[in-house]
Amino acid sequence: MPRPITASLPNRSFTIITPGEGHGTDPASQQRHATMMDPISDCQVLLARGMGTGAYNALTARGIRPILTDISTIEEAVQAYIGGQLADHPEWLH
Repeated sequence: MPRPITASLPNRSFTIITPGEGHGTDPASQQRHATMMDPISDCQVLLARGMGTGAYNALTARGIRPILTDISTIEEAVQAYIGGQLADHPEWLH
């Protein structure tokens, strides 16, 4: 798989992600994701309305199952998960 390309302009740098890699797969993003995962490292599941591919991969690498849902309140999403009725939408990864 081709690697991201980092480019710089005066006072600004950015990463160009190769199509198909998704958002947040560059090394700097992966480092931020690792820091974000530390407080939830004891969790088994993370419910979210959306996320980038890099965050999704970081979660699964830590053994945390990310579930992307269209349910707008956490209370309803948790109840749907507990009841086995929560639909996962990994196609929403960006």
